[in-house]
Amino acid sequence: MQLSSPIILTVCFMDQQTVYELCHSCGAVFYQAHPFREPCVPRNPEFLDGVEFNQRPRSGNHNDRLSRWVKEHPDLKFISGSDCHNLEQVGYGGIEVPRPVCNARELAELLKETQVKLILCEHTSL
Repeated sequence: MQLSSPIILTVCFMDQQTVYELCHSCGAVFYQAHPFREPCVPRNPEFLDGVEFNQRPRSGNHNDRLSRWVKEHPDLKFISGSDCHNLEQVGYGGIEVPRPVCNARELAELLKETQVKLILCEHTSL
């Protein structure tokens, strides 16, 4: 899918493959946020670049299920985020990058080329 002019897209009603192809046609990457939190269960890993390990405490993030699932799909990459909803939740997750990143395009390129180092809480294991 190629975008030839600016348009407003409603991705909520697109299937996973279409969103994946749209992301790639725009130079973006497609990572599944909150995997295994209903209704966000990963459907087809073939149409994902990676998944997020959600580090927010007491969020029902299902990282235990995700840790098992990613072993079945070794081609996927990972990111980590704190998904903070208040100040007490800041800093529980994130990524370390090997070089400075100045914008979203640079971050997408970095995520395409390498597995970034995850900042994880003690309650998450890969």
